[in-house]
Amino acid sequence: MAGHSWYASLLVLWLGCVLPVAAAAPNPVSDIPTVSVAAGGKVEVVPDQARVSVAFTQRGAKSAPVADLVKANNRRAAPALAYIKKEMGTDATVQVVPNIQEEMEYDRQAGTSRVKGRLVTTTIEITVRGEEAIKKKLGLLFDAANIPADRTSGPDLGLSEEGLAAAQEQAYAKAVQAAVRMAKAHLLPGEELGRALARGNVPDEIVPRYGLMKAQSAPMSVGSSDSSQALVEGGTVTVQVHTRFKFEVKGPR
Repeated sequence: MAGHSWYASLLVLWLGCVLPVAAAAPNPVSDIPTVSVAAGGKVEVVPDQARVSVAFTQRGAKSAPVADLVKANNRRAAPALAYIKKEMGTDATVQVVPNIQEEMEYDRQAGTSRVKGRLVTTTIEITVRGEEAIKKKLGLLFDAANIPADRTSGPDLGLSEEGLAAAQEQAYAKAVQAAVRMAKAHLLPGEELGRALARGNVPDEIVPRYGLMKAQSAPMSVGSSDSSQALVEGGTVTVQVHTRFKFEVKGPR
């Protein structure tokens, strides 16, 4: 019994030395009153970039030499390409993309597919940059008299990398202002908003949202630029971002 009593007294003495130290360990972060908020910002900007593509096609028999089909199709596209480069000047980048594919047909009796012929496509991709260039020159790409293409796609209105970065900066400024307003709305009488203890952008939320895509349906046979310009001038791009903050709260405790 005496041995057990000595062991119990030693355990009580040890606990008395250790437990007060653990209980007294400070945790300054958890002692600071905070408020966490998430907010978003949105801006509407005029597009500074538009993409249009025009395609010329040439069909031939499966026995036709591919090189001859390509040359013939390039001759068809050459006047339009020269017109586009002349009219767009330095306000656009122009890229020619060739494509060759086999056209297939299904033989029901044999139950197999076979080559019917060849299709050569020469696509001219035009990217117009700048608000003024879009207003003044975009409509020229729908002039069927000078660009008698077999297919025209666009315009796809959007923002250049520089334009998107500037729009995101404006949107984030609005998001920060909204976050501060929301945080202040959570304060009690006598409290003040302190410094930001943590901040960060919500991932996968920076997505350009394009408005007024009606311009894509602009007819290919527009004789002048008036119709296309009317659609483009009303186009906007919405850029929306989200962010979050954790603020310190100052005041009586």
